[in-house]
Amino acid sequence: MVAQEYNVPFIDMEYYSELIEQSYGPEKSKQLHLHFKAGENSYYKEDKADDTHYSEKGATEMAKIAARELRKTNLDLVKYLKK
Repeated sequence: MVAQEYNVPFIDMEYYSELIEQSYGPEKSKQLHLHFKAGENSYYKEDKADDTHYSEKGATEMAKIAARELRKTNLDLVKYLKK
């Protein structure tokens, strides 16, 4: 792994995204992604079923995980995280 080779911290966000997806389950995990019925969101005029990109809720959940895991490192970056 590149992080080991360069002796830098590594946060496996793919692993954490799998955990959160599984914890929500198949149907509820749609809340984490861009799933809208026509007219439900003013930006999407037609139905939208995008399992690749996160919704605001999904992005927020992943950001919380990233911040939590960053706090476990000794990186100077940690001082810029909100409490």
